[in-house]
Amino acid sequence: MFTRDRILLFTALCLLTAAAVYRFRVPNATSPAAGQLEISRIPGPVLSPTRRIEDAATIRFAPDGVTVHGVAAAAFYPVEDDRPDYLRGQNVVAIQKNAALTLRAWLRKRTPEQHGDRWLLHFALWCTVPDQPNPIWWTGWAEVSLSELSVGGLAIVPASGHSIDVLVRTRTGQPIPGASIAVDPAYQQPGFSLQYASTGADGRVTCRGLDGARNWTFSLPMGVGPSRKKVQETWRVGSAQQVEIAVDLGGTWKYKPIYLIPPFRGATVSVQGMKGAWPAASWIPAGRLPTTCYAMWPVGRTPKKIVTQFTGFPPHEFRVDKDAYLRLRSTSKNVPQKAAKKKKGS
Repeated sequence: MFTRDRILLFTALCLLTAAAVYRFRVPNATSPAAGQLEISRIPGPVLSPTRRIEDAATIRFAPDGVTVHGVAAAAFYPVEDDRPDYLRGQNVVAIQKNAALTLRAWLRKRTPEQHGDRWLLHFALWCTVPDQPNPIWWTGWAEVSLSELSVGGLAIVPASGHSIDVLVRTRTGQPIPGASIAVDPAYQQPGFSLQYASTGADGRVTCRGLDGARNWTFSLPMGVGPSRKKVQETWRVGSAQQVEIAVDLGGTWKYKPIYLIPPFRGATVSVQGMKGAWPAASWIPAGRLPTTCYAMWPVGRTPKKIVTQFTGFPPHEFRVDKDAYLRLRSTSKNVPQKAAKKKKGS
C-alpha cells in the first residue's frame, strides 16, 4: 500500500507539472501573445490585376486617373500557403527607373528552379492628380511569375481599394509637413513596417489601395522634430475618410523645405543630425526627385543658418532666408557644403 500511494502521488505530480508547462509555455493557438506574429491567421493580400508588356524584366505601374512619379516601396516575397513569407523578402525599390522596376540584374541571381517561380510583389507609389495639392501614396500587391517576367514585362493596375486622408498636426492643430508615416495592417508585428508615406506642404497625404475590411495602423515611429515619442492611430479605413495624428508639440512652428536630389530615384535619405533646427522626419522614403526634407523651429527663435548631416554624405549648410536646393554627392573632405549659386546669364 505504501508503494502504491507513492506511485499515485508521483503520477499526480507529473500530471500537474505537465499541465503547468502547457499552460505557461505553450501559447494558445487562438490567442497569440501580444506582439507575436501568427502567420496562419494573417489573411492573404488583395492582388492587383496585371497585363503583359513587351519590355522584358520590367514592371510598370498604371493606376487609373493619376500620374506616377516614383516607387516609394517595392519588395518581393516568396509565397508560402498563399501568403507572403515576410522573413524572406527581397527589397528592390532601389532598382527603379522612370517610375518602373528594372529587374534584369535581379533576375539573373534568382532562378525559378532554385527560388520558386511564384512571388508576391508589395509596392507603394508616389502619384499626383491635377488640381490637388496633397501627394497620393498608392499601395498594393501583385502576383509575379519569375519565368514569365524573364521573357516579358508586366504592367500592374493597382487595385483601387479604399482611400483615406492622413493629417499630422501638433496638439494645437498646426499641420506638420514632411512627417514620415508608417502605414501597416493592424495585425502586423510591432516595429516591422513595410511602407512609409510622407505628408505634403499642408501636413496631409492621401493613402489609396487600402483594404477596407481590415484595421490599419498609422504611426510616427520616430516622432516629429524634437518630439521623438512614437505616436500611432488605428482605424478601419472603410468607415473613415480622415485620420488625424496629433504630436505632443505645443506653440507655433516655422517650417523650411530643403529640396534634395539623391544619387538616384530609388535612394532613401536619412538625417543623421541637424544644427539650428530639427528635421520633421529623420528618414525620408524613396521615389521622388527632388525629395523634400523639412527643417522646423519655434517661432521667435529663427536661426541664421542650418547645418544638416545626411547619413553617408558630408554636412550641408544653408541660410534660412534662401531657397535650399541640394544635390547629395560624396566628397573627399568632410566639410560643410553650400548650395551652388546660379551664374548670371545662365
